[in-house]
Amino acid sequence: MDCSQVVAEKFFAVQGPDNQLYPLCEDDYYRRLDLVCAQCNRPLHGSYITALGKKYHTHHFTCSMCPTVFGPDDSYFEHENHVYCHQHYIDLIAIKCAGCRTAVMKQYVEIDRNGVDENWHPECYMIHKFWGIKLAPSTSVPNKSFITEEKIHRIWTILSSFEESTAACISDMLLHVSNVNYPEVVRMAERFVMHVEVLLLALDAIEDHLAQYGDSSGMVHTKEPNLLRKKTIQFFVLLSHTQDNGTRRVGITQELLTLVTSLAHYLKVLIRVTLSGALKLVHSTCPCLMSMR
Repeated sequence: MDCSQVVAEKFFAVQGPDNQLYPLCEDDYYRRLDLVCAQCNRPLHGSYITALGKKYHTHHFTCSMCPTVFGPDDSYFEHENHVYCHQHYIDLIAIKCAGCRTAVMKQYVEIDRNGVDENWHPECYMIHKFWGIKLAPSTSVPNKSFITEEKIHRIWTILSSFEESTAACISDMLLHVSNVNYPEVVRMAERFVMHVEVLLLALDAIEDHLAQYGDSSGMVHTKEPNLLRKKTIQFFVLLSHTQDNGTRRVGITQELLTLVTSLAHYLKVLIRVTLSGALKLVHSTCPCLMSMR
């Protein structure tokens, strides 16, 4: 009735406008029932999958770019009436973080920089805001990355906690000095020195590894470790002078605050240098990136 094809061997009876029964071929019968696969245009027998307002055979519901078949419980991505697997959606469609250049799949921070909208993972944005670092090197291959979201989260969590803990040591030292509780001052001073030692040991270790991999450029720092050392000594000297025959020296508070600001600055600088070196080391030793250079 619909396509004028001969259907003597197999047909389906349907009622026409005149209430008479007419034959339909299988294709047109299922098309009238809206049970045709959008991929192969053949009738849908049994179970099928509905997506994008269309119906598919279970074995025909695939990624638009590759043969990946999506089962009823598999996740997939939709974009402009096409279906994508996770990898092709990341490579071709998903917006890229301005910091690490990996796909932004969940929450993101959007900022305007010189009239250009940038999208960031929250952690990447905070790392850039705190230490001025983008996690992906400028020479990285587009849509490829040597760092994962789990690593990004770990970097932010560890370094922000480290900086906060170091700042807490300094704050507690000042508090105990004001309360004339010198045993606690010494205890907090010990913790502070341990923090600095950990940072400098990490710096040395990364430089050693870079040298082992033939990176002669090393890490970009010159006087920061020495300046941190000098400021730390000056800080402790000032703390030791806060008790002078039971009274405080005039102006000691302002001097302490100035030194605290300097300590915080050089700690932040060294954290940035150490993180930059670590990223450089990972990039230099990543086989996938080395093969794509």
